[in-house]
Formats: sequence, C-alpha cells, structure tokens
Amino acid sequence: MSIVSSQKLKMLAQRYGESNHPVSHVQIHLRQGNKTVATIHFLNVREGDCIVIQHNSGRVTMIDISCGNLTALEESTNKLMKSSGLGTGGVGGNFNMKAYPTKPQDYLSSLGIDEIWRFILTHPDMDHLDGFNALMDELLISQEYMRQKGNFGAP
Repeated sequence: MSIVSSQKLKMLAQRYGESNHPVSHVQIHLRQGNKTVATIHFLNVREGDCIVIQHNSGRVTMIDISCGNLTALEESTNKLMKSSGLGTGGVGGNFNMKAYPTKPQDYLSSLGIDEIWRFILTHPDMDHLDGFNALMDELLISQEYMRQKGNFGAP
C-alpha cells in the first residue's frame, strides 16, 4: 500500500474539486491491491476543513468540522442553488463553491453513518471547530483527540 501525505491528499481534492459546478465533497479511495482500505471524503465547508475517513473496518474518523451549525433552511437552499446551477462563477476559480457548503452531519447521515469512532481537532480555530457541539448532539463520538498545550492529548 502506498502512503500519501495529507498535503498531497488536500492538493488532489482541490484539483478534483475544480469543476463547472459547486461540489459538496470529493472522495478518494485508498487501495491495497484490489481491496479498498479506506475512503477519504473532503467536504465543502466554506473556509474551514472537514475530512471524513471511512476505514475498511467500518470505523469512521472525522478530522475537524465546520458548517456543523447550518440550519435546515440554509442547507436546502444550498442544495437548490447547486442543483439549479445558480451561483456558479465564470471560467476559472472555484465557481463560488464556498457559498454552498455541506453540513457534515447531514452528509454522514446520507452515508448511513451514525457514529464516529475518532474525532480529531487539529487546532481550536472556529473554521475547524464550528458545529462541534451540534455534532456531539447528533452523533455518538467514541474518542476525541484535541490539541492541548501544544501536544495532542498532553495534560
């Protein structure tokens, strides 16, 4: 199995995200031979980050969350705008994709995911943490890793 750095994965997601229509997510399948060992989902969440990793064991890891506080009205308006092609930009650029983010909890629900095995917060800025309380209210989270005093999990 080849190992791909997180920087390389983000670059791939940005490249594949460049299309003529706003996208809600990009999926990358990591394979070992013919077997998928993990599927990585990069979600469109405005300025922040939200990455979901579905392990072949059935466990799910989420790295950061943003737009977790979107209301149902905002999300349905975003879906309507995306499906109608309204709000796309001209040639080049990101076609205004940030204007139509995805609510991570709804995306997970659409995949049949109701539990997160591991949540990792890379750092406590709001563009990586927006909606964490709502996420905890909506899904079971087995493990949380959050940076404290410069090290993950350090007291």
